Parts: sequence; C-alpha cells; structure tokens
Amino acid sequence: MWRALVNLLRANDSAYEVVKREGNQVGLIVHISPAKPASRFSLIDWGLAMGMNYVLNRFIANALAKGKLPDWLGGGEVGRLDYIGLNYYAVAKVKFNPLTMGELVANKQNQRGWVIDPKGLRWAIRLVKRVRKPIMITENGIATDDDEARIRYIRDHLTIAIKEGAIGYLYWSLLDNYEWEIGYSARFGIIECDPVTLIRRPRASAYFLGSVASSGELTY
Repeated sequence: MWRALVNLLRANDSAYEVVKREGNQVGLIVHISPAKPASRFSLIDWGLAMGMNYVLNRFIANALAKGKLPDWLGGGEVGRLDYIGLNYYAVAKVKFNPLTMGELVANKQNQRGWVIDPKGLRWAIRLVKRVRKPIMITENGIATDDDEARIRYIRDHLTIAIKEGAIGYLYWSLLDNYEWEIGYSARFGIIECDPVTLIRRPRASAYFLGSVASSGELTY
C-alpha cells in the first residue's frame, strides 16, 4: 500500500511540467473519511481511529503540506500542484470487534451504510488547508431514496464548503450510477436513471442544486 501511495505522489509530480506546458492547472484529489471512535470511553476505539486517520487521511496531507515524503519511505520532494481536490462523503465510526475488521455505527446512515456527518467535511477541509492550495470539493454525495434527505445533505455540506472557502463544489452524482459492490441499488443521482430503460427523471434535488448554481445563493 505504501509503495502505491508513494508512486502516485511521484507520478503526479512527474506529470506536472508536461501538463503545465499546455497552460492547464494541475491538481491532486484526496479522499478523506475522518475516523472517530464509536465509544469515547474506549481506548482501543481511540487507538484504532487514530491509526485509520493516519493511514487513510493524514499521510498524504502531511506529505503534501511538508512537500516531501517521510524518510522511512525514501524521502524526496512531492506536492507540485496548483489546487487540491477533496472527496468527502461521510465519517467512519470505529468500534473494536475481535471477530471482524471493524464496523460502522451511527444513527444517520445512507444506503451504503455510511455515517452522515456534515462536520466531517469541515474537519477534512481544515486538514488539507495545510497544503496551502485552493480547495475544490470534487466529490460529495449521499445514496438515498429520500430526495428531501438528499437536499438537506447538499445544503448542509455546501454551507460548510462555502464557509471554509472552497473554490467549487461537485455533487456525486448527476445520475444514479453503478456501484462495484452493490450495483444500481444505491441512489446517488440528482437525476433518477432506470438501469433497464435508461429513462432519466430529474429529482427535486436537481432543481435545488440548479437554482444554487444559477443564482449563486444558497437558500434555507
């Protein structure tokens, strides 16, 4: 895993000059899923959450913020980019279970079992702010059949993105899409898509997000 992360960071740097020759902006996208202990009274849960946060979230953010890889991975400069893209969906609440790799626990979840918490986006943005580059929210979405819940999700997360100074926001997804693990059963789209007939029907969330984009105002 570490070799893959290092190679991705070095490949981005190697491609930087080539892409810049065409007058383009070069960015790097990171996926952040903040890990929190399921029980604040469990030292094991805290330890697991800290470990997950380092491996899944802080490692790349630290390397980009410092502009170099840690010595135990060979060192070397990394982090040539003009902006940073941030993918965020939910938090991971970690609970120790000796019989499994872990489990997610929360009251608010989507069809993927993800824990919905808009404050996690604030945590993620502030983590990558250390890179000192403009931040674009490149993925943010919810899988649900409840479109009112989708509108609330967009409003809550977009509010935080604006307050934290993000330069843009891309919702996932335009259409109901195929998920590798569960097929078409997760409804992410602001446009409903029948997987058999391919008929498309805009949901209310599509008109909500469209009004925000056209007016530049977020209504409550």
